[in-house]
Amino acid sequence: MARIRSRRTILALITILLMFSAYLTYSMTISSYDSNIVALNSPLTLETSVKVRNFLPFSYTIDYPMLELYVNDVPIAYGAGENTTIPAMGSTTVRGKVVMNTVGIIEGWKEHVRSGEKSTLRLVVRGKALYRFGERNVELSVGKSLETNIKDSIVLESANFPECDLPVEPLRMTLNYAELAAPERATEIRLNVFVTNPNNVPVDLRGIHYRVFFNGVEVSRGEKIFTRSFDANETQNMLIVAYVDNARIPELFLNHLQHGEKSEFEIYIYGWISVIGSPADCKLARVRGKVESNFLELINAKSP
Repeated sequence: MARIRSRRTILALITILLMFSAYLTYSMTISSYDSNIVALNSPLTLETSVKVRNFLPFSYTIDYPMLELYVNDVPIAYGAGENTTIPAMGSTTVRGKVVMNTVGIIEGWKEHVRSGEKSTLRLVVRGKALYRFGERNVELSVGKSLETNIKDSIVLESANFPECDLPVEPLRMTLNYAELAAPERATEIRLNVFVTNPNNVPVDLRGIHYRVFFNGVEVSRGEKIFTRSFDANETQNMLIVAYVDNARIPELFLNHLQHGEKSEFEIYIYGWISVIGSPADCKLARVRGKVESNFLELINAKSP
C-alpha cells in the first residue's frame, strides 16, 4: 500500500514539474522591440532593444542572451545582449548589438527569392533563464512579413530603329514573362521573350550580350554565342538569362538601403545580327525593374 502511495506521489510530482515547465515556457513573451542601424555601411550593425514580459510570480535572469535575425529559418545576423533580470509580473529591456555578415545577407536573399519574394523576418532572443528553482533554456521570437515585387515589376522596351548599322530593321523583342531565381552562385533574371524579324528577308541572330545596372551602376555583364535563323516576318520564343554574382548581393543590399529601399535596375540586351556578311552589333531591348522593400520598417518596428 505504501509503495502504491509512493508511486502516486512521484507521478504527481512529475506532473507538477511538467506543468511548471510548460508554464515557464509560455510565461515569457516579447512585448515590443526597437532597432536602430548604427550606420549604413559594412558590416551593417543594429542596436536592438527587446522588451520582455514576465508573467511569473517570481523574477528570473536571462544569462548571456543571444540576439539573432532570421529570414524564415535562415540566420542572417547574430549578436549578444546584456545579462538582464526581469522582475516578477513585470517587464524589462534586453539590449544588445546585432551584426549582419556577408554570408548571412547572401543566404537570406536566396531564401527570400526561393520563397517567392514573400518571407518572414524574425527577431529571436535565446538564453538561459535563471530562477530560484533552477534554470531553463528559453527562446523568444517575433516576426513580420518581408515582401518585394521584383519579378512583376519587370518591363521590356524593344529598341527603336535604327539602333545599328544594318540595311534592314533589327530584331524586335516583346516580353512574355519574367522569373527570378537565386541558386547557389548567381541570381538569375530569366526573361522569356518573343523575338520577331520585321523584315521581308531572312535574318540570323549570332548570339546576344547584356549589361546589368543597379541604381545607375553596372554590376554585371555576360554573353551567349549561338546561331538562330529567322525567316521573313517570323517570330520565335527565346529564353534570355541575365546573371548577377551572389557575392555582390551584400554590396547591392547596402546600396538599396542607402537609396531608401527604392531601387531601380536596367538590363540592356544586344545581339549580333547578320543579313549578308559580318554581323552587326545591335541594341535589341532595354529591360527595367524596381526593388522596393520594407526591411528598415520591420527592423525599426516599435511592437510585434
